[in-house]
Amino acid sequence: ITRFPSYHGGTLGSLSITGDDALAETFTPMMRVMPTVPAPTAWRDRDNFSMEQRGVRYADMLEEKILAEGPESVVAFIMEPIGGAATSALVAPDSYYARIREICDRYGILLIHDEVMSGAGRTGKFLGGDHWNCKPDIVALSKG
Repeated sequence: ITRFPSYHGGTLGSLSITGDDALAETFTPMMRVMPTVPAPTAWRDRDNFSMEQRGVRYADMLEEKILAEGPESVVAFIMEPIGGAATSALVAPDSYYARIREICDRYGILLIHDEVMSGAGRTGKFLGGDHWNCKPDIVALSKG
């Protein structure tokens, strides 16, 4: 499962987990496009919930998607802890990160952090997810 919007690369394999229909559209017939959940754009929501409540609500959308897909068929959830090209440095509410980790642990799903744009010390910590003590099972890094 991946987030929409998101960007994880332009090769055939990475396009299948890139939550950007315009990029993937040409290649969709050649790949299995993975299920998506909304990226946590809580700052844009116009409701009466606090940011912490919104963070939990966005994380709970992952659990709903896992249950809809069938937990036994979900291997991993990939996310950019700090959004990159598709979401302009999107940072979720603090509550989002702990809840995502909890959900992945509950269902035995790997949590993958795509730290290509936010890792290697670019945010003041070695990994972007370190700002929330959100420990992934797998990290994707790249030279910058």
